[in-house]
Amino acid sequence: MADTHTYTYDHTHYKCSDPEKTAQWFTDHFGAREVGRRTVRNVLIISLNAGGTIVNFSPRFPNEDVEGKPAKSRYGVYHICFAVKDLNTRVAELKTQGIKFTLEPTKVTDDLAISFVEGPDGISVEVLEHL
Repeated sequence: MADTHTYTYDHTHYKCSDPEKTAQWFTDHFGAREVGRRTVRNVLIISLNAGGTIVNFSPRFPNEDVEGKPAKSRYGVYHICFAVKDLNTRVAELKTQGIKFTLEPTKVTDDLAISFVEGPDGISVEVLEHL
């Protein structure tokens, strides 16, 4: 008999002004790959495998109000994060691609360095290295 109380993480979903553009941005800059498309309630959802995690992108539903880019930290989804082996090299590559950094590489503990970039619609993306 299956355990009906076991949960597995499935995906994170972002609403964005241009799902095609946003999905392409994650593909171009973070090596995500498209794994599916489906229409739900007449809205296209694009699914990417981003570093082993499924991330969905869709526009707002018809007649749905959405908040624009948040001006400051808030409760709820805070950011998506990618780990890399050489943060400084990856940061240099992203800068040549015109990526806007909201936090330059910063060593926050003896064994962790982080940085943040701004994605489409203000999606916050952390890039970190476990030292």
